[in-house]
Amino acid sequence: MRYLLLTLVFAAASCGGTSTPKSATQAPADAASGATVDAGKADAAPTDIAQNADGAVADGAPADVSHCPVDMPTCATSCGSEVLVEAVCGATAWSCPAGSIDAATCPPDTCWGKPPADTVCAKGQWVCKPGWVQFSAAAPCVEATCEVLQAALLAGIDSLTVNHQLCGKDEDCVIVASSTACQGTCGVALSKSQAQAFKDGIAALDQKLCKDTNFATKCQYVAPKCAAPAPACVNTQCVYSKAAP
Repeated sequence: MRYLLLTLVFAAASCGGTSTPKSATQAPADAASGATVDAGKADAAPTDIAQNADGAVADGAPADVSHCPVDMPTCATSCGSEVLVEAVCGATAWSCPAGSIDAATCPPDTCWGKPPADTVCAKGQWVCKPGWVQFSAAAPCVEATCEVLQAALLAGIDSLTVNHQLCGKDEDCVIVASSTACQGTCGVALSKSQAQAFKDGIAALDQKLCKDTNFATKCQYVAPKCAAPAPACVNTQCVYSKAAP
C-alpha cells in the first residue's frame, strides 16, 4: 500500500512539471494602472506624430516661413515708370527692393507705362494731345481735321440709328433731332422707344467731335433746308416722310 501511494504522488508531480504557467503567456501589466500592455506595439510611433498617406512621418512646417498679407505692393523704379520690380516678403510684411518705390506713394494723377503715340497725361490717364481725337478706347489718336471729324460724325449717327427704326404702324415712329455744333441736320426717323437713347448718343458725339475739337474753327457750319417731316412706317422701318422715304 505504501509503495502504491508513493507511485501515485510521483506521477502527479511529474505531470505538473511539464505544464506552462499561465503567467508566462500574459503581457506585462502597466505599472501605474495595472492595465495590460501589448508587447507587439511597444515600439510603435507616438499617435501625435503627423504621417503621410504612405505611413511615413510628415515633415513639419519650417520655423522660418514668412507670413505676408495676400495683397503685395506694386513696386516700380519710379513714379510712372513702365519697369516694375517684384516685391520682397519679410517676416510679416512686404517691401520694395532698394532702388524701387511703392506705386501707392506716387501722386494719384500719375500716368503709368509707356505713353501711346500722340497722347499726353491728364488726371492719371493718357489722352490725345490737343488737336487730335480718338474714336474708341482701342483706336489710335488721329489728327482732328475737318474731313476726319465729318466722317466720324456721320458714322456715329449711322451707328446710333441702325436697328432702331423697326415699327409696326406709323404711330410707332417719331422724328428725333440730330443737329450738333458741327452741322445742322433734318433729324432722323426712329422708333419712339429709341428716341431718348438716340438723343443721349447725339449729345455725346456733339461734345467729343464738335465742342472738344473746336470743329467750328476747322469746318464751315452747314444747315440744310428740310421739308416738313411726316414720319411713317414703311416696310417695318421708320422713315422721315412717307412721300419721300
